[in-house]
Amino acid sequence: AVLWVFFAYIFRDKPKAKWISFVIIALIKNLFLMVGNDEWYIYLYQFGALMVPLLLIYVYNGKKGSPAGIHKWFFYIFYPAHLLLLWALFKFVF
Repeated sequence: AVLWVFFAYIFRDKPKAKWISFVIIALIKNLFLMVGNDEWYIYLYQFGALMVPLLLIYVYNGKKGSPAGIHKWFFYIFYPAHLLLLWALFKFVF
């Protein structure tokens, strides 16, 4: 976390360099944690989970999303419904 703050300060005027440094730091951290660890896949998952929000922030264009109400309500329904479906699958199938 200290390195992320340090590089965020150094590259405050260079967004691309800032995001690249964040990814490199996360990759190095997780590689060090994976070496010699029997549960290495946890750190691989953690790295992937970290990359998703960073990717979303990187591609965000700064504009507001669609004003159509159907988009908002689709995600309000989809998100809890897919979690419920995954829970049911793991509970009753696996």
